[in-house]
Amino acid sequence: IQIFTMDKSGQLTVVDSFFDDVSLALGTASAIKKIVVGGETFLAVTGQSNGAGISILKVEEDGTLTETDTVFDDVATFLSDSVDLATAKVGGKTFVFVPSGFFDDAITIFELSANGELTEIDAIIDNADLALNGADEVRTVKIDGTSFLVVAGTSDSGLSVFEIQNDGTLENTDNVFDDGTLELSS
Repeated sequence: IQIFTMDKSGQLTVVDSFFDDVSLALGTASAIKKIVVGGETFLAVTGQSNGAGISILKVEEDGTLTETDTVFDDVATFLSDSVDLATAKVGGKTFVFVPSGFFDDAITIFELSANGELTEIDAIIDNADLALNGADEVRTVKIDGTSFLVVAGTSDSGLSVFEIQNDGTLENTDNVFDDGTLELSS
């Protein structure tokens, strides 16, 4: 990961270069999101290949990065081949949602603390009612104060919508599958 500053004329200057190693899940980094928790700024990064998972990097005041936590894919975390992530602040907590649609067909939910540590809250695995087969895109939306997670399951050619609860768990509210008229097919 390269960190740059940009001056008012648009010129870039390298601040830091952060490289993958066996303690990080940055191999084939596929999604990066900035998250602010308790006044601290972090980058959440998902990696797909060797050592697939999610790494949290603190952005220091000088722009350099420090790893605060990494969770690797295993039989409990469902982080294989994650290509996206989304975040939401609900009930005073910050949550990170990571889809894994190539092998796992699941969404893993983490809480991110102010010191940059991840705590796994839950994982939702695809079933006949959900459109998580091939889950690879996630977005959070807030409607009238209620936060939702929308997941695109490309292999299901569908969308699943979940209400995000104050503890980070997800309650499924709707699922839409392409019946040939919606043009959701991949």
